[in-house]
Amino acid sequence: MVQTEHLQPGMRLRSDVRDGSGRLLAKADTVLTAQHIKVFKTWGITEVCINDCPIEEEQPQRSVTPSTEAAIKRAHEIADELFSLTNLQHPAMQQLFDISVQHIAVELNNGKKRDQHV
Repeated sequence: MVQTEHLQPGMRLRSDVRDGSGRLLAKADTVLTAQHIKVFKTWGITEVCINDCPIEEEQPQRSVTPSTEAAIKRAHEIADELFSLTNLQHPAMQQLFDISVQHIAVELNNGKKRDQHV
């Protein structure tokens, strides 16, 4: 991967470049111009894969201790407090809440002191 600020006109893309919503900004094998680089920066693209860069291998997942019922219960309490001013009826907010509960429960199970931050 090459950071957008290090891109140069004439470099060739190894893979498609899409914005955060999935819209195609440039296809693989496109030879970059200054305009392409400007578009990437405008749309918040921070890095792209260039033909000369190696494809990064998938990073192994770090091992985590499975969450206990006690950790999940406490994680729900913490998340309830953190999300107290949000509309959990909204599907996106409910999904963020659920992800947060899982993340907090893992932190609690792995010994991090999440309670101190609330």
